[in-house]
Amino acid sequence: MNDLKEDQLELGFALPGYYKIAVLGKLPEELSDRIYGMKISHYQCEEKQVSVLKGILPDQAALSGVLNMLYDMHITVLSVKRNNDINQTFN
Repeated sequence: MNDLKEDQLELGFALPGYYKIAVLGKLPEELSDRIYGMKISHYQCEEKQVSVLKGILPDQAALSGVLNMLYDMHITVLSVKRNNDINQTFN
């Protein structure tokens, strides 16, 4: 059980991380203020509109808050990716 706690600390459970969240549909730009200033980009994927949120979240509690907000808005989450090194971003 101690190994699990060490792994969680190593992965940064309570530390900031750079996140990329893809969702179905077009999110409004003004939503950025409610999601820790994450940048919102829009793409056409086949015949569907996809929005991608990218940015640094302070911890996984913040990630949970963002995901819960998307859930409350009935937004379909397509993927969530995390990079522990906040100095390296996703393409």
